[in-house]
Amino acid sequence: MWIDFINFKIRPLEGFLIKDKKATLTEEASKMALADLEIVMNELNHHMKLRSFMVLHSVTLADLYLILNLYPFYNYVFDDKKKQSFPYVTRLFSYVSKLSIFTDLFNNDKEEENKNKN
Repeated sequence: MWIDFINFKIRPLEGFLIKDKKATLTEEASKMALADLEIVMNELNHHMKLRSFMVLHSVTLADLYLILNLYPFYNYVFDDKKKQSFPYVTRLFSYVSKLSIFTDLFNNDKEEENKNKN
């Protein structure tokens, strides 16, 4: 169930919202995709309200897969105010993204971003 949620509700929106590691929020299709993403994020936030993890009581593949798929949105689309509107998902995202399995991946992306700015 969780893999279908990610594959059919979250992943398809990435192509409409992110191009070349930048948010594309000006096109009509992008605006519609962002509205759809907000609905999906609210649904996910509601699920996470009384849970620390997607399933069970510790980090599972479901959490890792979710965060991997949310990363482009958290990195390129959502500003801090938008992230705060999904507090339970953001809590999970912050926790899981700091795990050693992801720190290299996320830090490498930030290092690449910093090189491009200079």
